Amino acid sequence: MAKGSLSVALWMAIAPLKAKAQTNDPPPSGSCYVFSPSSSSVVEYSRRGMIVWEITPTSATDYDFTPWGLEENFVVFVGWTDFMEGEDRGEFGYSPDGYSFYPVNNPEWVNAYRPKPGFVGVLRIAPILDDIPIGIYSGMPTYDDDPVTGEPWKMTIWEFWITPCPSGWRPRLDDTLQFSAYIRPTTDHTGQSMESIIKFFLTSSLEPGYCLNATRETGEWNDTIGTDLKFPDQPGFEITGLDHNIATTTYLTTEATVHVVCLDYGAYGGIEAMAYIAGKNETARLEGTLDVYMAKIPVDNDNNHIADSWAFNYLGSPTRDDDPEPPARIQGDGFSLYEEYRGFIVKGNWRELNPLRKDVFIVNLLDELYHPGLGLDLGYFPNLGITVHLIWNTEHRGYVNFLHRTAHILDQGCIVLTEGFFSEENMGETDIDLPVPTTCVIYTETIRAMGPPHFDRYTWDKLDVEATKSIIAHELGHAIHLQHHGTGTTTNCVMFVPQTVAEELAWWLQIPADYCDNNPGCRYLWVLRPP
Repeated sequence: MAKGSLSVALWMAIAPLKAKAQTNDPPPSGSCYVFSPSSSSVVEYSRRGMIVWEITPTSATDYDFTPWGLEENFVVFVGWTDFMEGEDRGEFGYSPDGYSFYPVNNPEWVNAYRPKPGFVGVLRIAPILDDIPIGIYSGMPTYDDDPVTGEPWKMTIWEFWITPCPSGWRPRLDDTLQFSAYIRPTTDHTGQSMESIIKFFLTSSLEPGYCLNATRETGEWNDTIGTDLKFPDQPGFEITGLDHNIATTTYLTTEATVHVVCLDYGAYGGIEAMAYIAGKNETARLEGTLDVYMAKIPVDNDNNHIADSWAFNYLGSPTRDDDPEPPARIQGDGFSLYEEYRGFIVKGNWRELNPLRKDVFIVNLLDELYHPGLGLDLGYFPNLGITVHLIWNTEHRGYVNFLHRTAHILDQGCIVLTEGFFSEENMGETDIDLPVPTTCVIYTETIRAMGPPHFDRYTWDKLDVEATKSIIAHELGHAIHLQHHGTGTTTNCVMFVPQTVAEELAWWLQIPADYCDNNPGCRYLWVLRPP
């Protein structure tokens, strides 16, 4: 009942008598508390962002003097306060269930309070009371007290946060990250510390090795045959779990910082923290959120297991494989987007790939082992524009992406280019084509024996080098599905095979040094993966 609800007639009848009422009467008194319908107990702690429910007023009283002595008045609620000012002020209203919230204009309908989303600390809420200056029993006027603020209900609005992974971080072997979990406020409404044991939990990917073609197996905690994210031993924590995935503070605290080691270039997972707060085990929220309870490692809002900060993350699906450049009969190179992100060891150094360009891996024993310094390299094969990664023979097992699990689409072979010395029949041969592991054999003695002007299988002439480079390009072409073509097609192409003595003579006079653009167009007919 609002103070202004008294009828005009009644108010006019008592007005002349008010001047005779005492002026030193005690003011109205009252308070409130927060009651939990589910537990039948009072609520003294609430998490940030939750509605404080259910606010229950106590019986409000006011005793004032009348000509017949001290007499009780009716007391009404004319407002509510949280003792805050400006933007910090929360909102009082009505909630039927503790989740939905409706602002109300009538203070007597209030049963809930909605703090500002960012508020953390000691909360005080109280009703604003006023009397109806008429004795309940005599109907005589009493002193009209000014509105007063009731005794506040005190409680703690708390939060437990965990910090996020740095937004620009991507996984790298042996990188160390740190995460902090902290409870606020540090002291509750009774003056007691909010400290607790804080426990961190890691969930992690389990990729074999530390990239697609390398591993570290030491028998120590940081080898790369287990999970890809682990807690190292560190002061102030007990590290447990089969995979070093649990870190527990050894003392009560309101804040703890833990270190995490990354053991894979494609690592992904998350970290959570738990603490015992207000009588319950609680999970930390990701800093700045209300509904996220894990810090992802790395930041990965599109859930494709790839760091959002990676330059090519925008390509989306981790299994995507449609590298457009250079153009070929079939797009893609056999490596998924995630695999190109996770990367490879190339001659001892880690390298990520460019998912916009096709990649091939080659072991060049011919040039690096058998004929270093001769300048054979990969012959004229680089003219196709494919990104070539020259690896050591220890960096593949036939297949180059043999240490795979996540977003794997196919086993992609490595090409081994090697020396065969002499053959009675061929200058070179290739046993099969990608994605099966492929060996290209170059018979350099045969080439030298056939090459003018000396036709000597044991010495190198300039023409021998040019011919060998053409044969290298020819055999590597076979490894990527290019076929022979002969009479009637483009002769100035490394895939052209002379069919007549005249064509063979012409071949030696103008040794092909590139792939043809047409008839049949070998430059665009190769593939690195099946459709």
